[in-house]
Amino acid sequence: LSYIADKYPEHVESKIPDLVNTLRGDPKQVGCNTRAGAASAIGSIGENNPKVIEDLISPKVEGRWAKQGETPLTDAFDDDHEYVRRDVVDALGKITAADPSLYQYTNGIIVNKSLNDEYYQVVRRGVRAIEAIATTDSSVIADSISNLITLLGHRNEYVRETTAEVIGQIAKISPGLVESAQRPLIECLNDYSSDVRKEACQTLMVMRAESAGTEIRRLLNDNDETVRD
Repeated sequence: LSYIADKYPEHVESKIPDLVNTLRGDPKQVGCNTRAGAASAIGSIGENNPKVIEDLISPKVEGRWAKQGETPLTDAFDDDHEYVRRDVVDALGKITAADPSLYQYTNGIIVNKSLNDEYYQVVRRGVRAIEAIATTDSSVIADSISNLITLLGHRNEYVRETTAEVIGQIAKISPGLVESAQRPLIECLNDYSSDVRKEACQTLMVMRAESAGTEIRRLLNDNDETVRD
């Protein structure tokens, strides 16, 4: 169903009650992949038509799928399994990118929870969610930039790499929004991960960071070919 929702979301809107029930299912009876798939399907539907599933994330809206005050999709981020949390934040990012006004209801999960999750893939999805929203309306994610910059020092190299890349994408849209990331990005040029060094370098070049000139030139002698290139 999640595959069909991704390709033809308008055809599965009638299945939303079933998806909600699956999302809320007892973990002993409903597997983590099934619950995660339900979140993903809701995200695909909401990406196509965010108003249809607004009542699943907004406590102020009483709709067809949830009573007022209930927020099944955002509540699902409290799931014990990282696959479910990963797909919930991914869904929230898609939905909010489609309708940035919903950020007031989703930012608590995307910024305050997913970026601090213990599982690195959840954190990366949170970073990607911010990127998706920024491409629609960068102004609404202004309050998340400091959280994003902090992740340049995350213990996981894949989180650091993704964060450096996303900051570069945001810099293309709204340079001033991420200007304060220059110094942390310069520090990333010394990261042990070549992928982090490469992404940090590319982002600093996008930002036209003159203060990074010396450090960037040093990378011409980097021991990794992809960084030198």
